[in-house]
Amino acid sequence: MTALVTVAGMLQAARTPLSDRTVWLATGAAWALSSAILLAGPAYWDPATVLDWVAVLAYTAAWLLFGPAIVLASRLVPSRSARFVALLLAVAAAVTGVANVVEDGLGVAAAGTLYVTAILVATMLLVPLAYLFARDRSNALAILALVLFVGIGFTSGGGGGPLVLAAFVVLALRTQWFLPRRPTLPPDAELAAGPS
Repeated sequence: MTALVTVAGMLQAARTPLSDRTVWLATGAAWALSSAILLAGPAYWDPATVLDWVAVLAYTAAWLLFGPAIVLASRLVPSRSARFVALLLAVAAAVTGVANVVEDGLGVAAAGTLYVTAILVATMLLVPLAYLFARDRSNALAILALVLFVGIGFTSGGGGGPLVLAAFVVLALRTQWFLPRRPTLPPDAELAAGPS
């Protein structure tokens, strides 16, 4: 738990609009690259060629970047529960990335179970995170989380990477769209409240 607090503190201390955008764009690019490489048919489970190793490393990088990208996105809403779920997702994403390189890159088959567990946890946590974003009045972030869920699910077919890239590009370039909406009062309540 101390490691989670330390990582969260480092992310908060290093947070600037430029670095947020940089992480989001790098994450999208890593997923798109990983997805594009799959179209060439690498043997990533037993890497022997440069293409095979690039496939392993690009996919690993995509997962290692995904965690910080989600944590930074969760900081756009005020909810501690959304930030906590994003932090859990970040840990699962980091475990997925490390387990991937250990299993496929280093050939340690025992890491396969850890990889499968971590990828399922990381991917499935996007659904409750979408709910928490919607509850915090950021429907755009909720949609982003669901788009990422679909994009990651289809990465193995080669089509998900561009979807993840598009989602993170929109987040990076139009961050204000993802900020929570202010609640609006019903017309009766506005009249009762009087002029502001």
